[in-house]
Amino acid sequence: MEVKIEEVQVEAVPNQFWGAVKIFTEKPHVINRRICGTVNLWIGVLIRKILPKQVDKFAAAAEVILLDGGRKRASYMTETKSAQPSITPKVNYSISLSATEICISYFKEDKQEGEASVLWLKKNVLPKVVKWATEVSEDGHVEDRGSLRLIDVAEYNEVYQRLKVKYGKPLVKMWPEVTDPLKFVYEDISIAAYLILLWKQERQKKGLSSLQTFVDLGCGNGLLVYILSGEGHKGLGIDLKKRKIWDLFPSHVNLKIDAIEPSDKNLFPDYDWLIGNHSDELTPWIPVMAAKSGCNTRFFVIPCCAHDFSQKYRRRHAGRSQYSDYLEYVQEVGAVCGFEVKQDKLRIPSTKRICIVGVLLEKKHLVEVDVGDDVSVTWDRGGSIALGDLARRLDRDLLAAMKKECGGLQTLLKNYRYIFNISNGEVSLQVPEPAWKKTASNFMKTKLCWFHENHGSGCPLPADVCMFAHGEEDMR
Repeated sequence: MEVKIEEVQVEAVPNQFWGAVKIFTEKPHVINRRICGTVNLWIGVLIRKILPKQVDKFAAAAEVILLDGGRKRASYMTETKSAQPSITPKVNYSISLSATEICISYFKEDKQEGEASVLWLKKNVLPKVVKWATEVSEDGHVEDRGSLRLIDVAEYNEVYQRLKVKYGKPLVKMWPEVTDPLKFVYEDISIAAYLILLWKQERQKKGLSSLQTFVDLGCGNGLLVYILSGEGHKGLGIDLKKRKIWDLFPSHVNLKIDAIEPSDKNLFPDYDWLIGNHSDELTPWIPVMAAKSGCNTRFFVIPCCAHDFSQKYRRRHAGRSQYSDYLEYVQEVGAVCGFEVKQDKLRIPSTKRICIVGVLLEKKHLVEVDVGDDVSVTWDRGGSIALGDLARRLDRDLLAAMKKECGGLQTLLKNYRYIFNISNGEVSLQVPEPAWKKTASNFMKTKLCWFHENHGSGCPLPADVCMFAHGEEDMR
């Protein structure tokens, strides 16, 4: 297929489109799509805001894209005369496709000012368009490769620039390692900005006030731990060996030398998130460790070198690259461990920049709970587990202590029948019953409600009908 770039003479951009740009600039987070009935040539308009990474150097720019399906052409137009430097070209241009060629056409108001933009279109844009064209499958499917889909891009740029000013130059200046600081410093600043916004979004969704805690497994130089700790997130970094830069971090940066063996002795129930930043052999184990650490532990991994649980990963699908095949494998591991797994692409200077985020999705068993006055509520009772499987998950010393103290695991569960239910060899949570089903209305609350204190959805019963106290103030 032939490719070319050419200068053409076209009329100026219609005023109504710059009016649309003004409206869009006032509401920058709204994308406006519409069909143009008054202009027969163009079948559609897309208006978007171009956000620069370096907000201290460049201004955001509104861009109008005119789409012509009949001619297979997309025209990109921005205000080329701007008081501030912009990341958009100083020329307006179109990309068109035919059976034999891909062509970029441009027009410019100031020939001298637009030369650099024309060169950029020729050396950067045209080769990329050609590359993307070869990646379209025969059925017209194109893989979605957008980045930062789980967070707000505009907010990410602001946080990234703030962290870059706060940590970037000081870290590069004091860098004692033999590795390239420009790569590692700014890569970890990008990852930190992403996590900070991901966690902020989580707090807003769940109504949390305290900042999330984390463990960085295989933390390496400890930069990510340093930055996240500096932003108020308490965390721990663990690695097999110490790095020189560790000694330069302040005392509140918690870094530890230790081997990370994926076993029940290396769980982290006191932390909210487990992080694996290019954690190699440990990567598939992190979802497992997160699931076993507790019902509220989530994970974030950036898969790099492909490993399964015992050896180097062997590709399962011959038609895919090993990397894409491995990403799917890690997501499957997360799903099997009970997580809702999402994938995103980071903006970091690395060929391996796909991250996998696990938000714990507990096995649901919704039941209707009678709360009185002919009213019932839906409550998630959770799943069940075979008594034998539960015993195998517990430490042998703990099981021995249970047997000595109360006769064993099954006896212990039966002693707490108001919490646990055993039926046909399966253990599940009990469904709380209102006090009026069990006793007289004048009942005493001498114990705290386990469901109110520990269940992810709390107790389904209102405090006035639950036999147990919803907090110390409810004790009678």
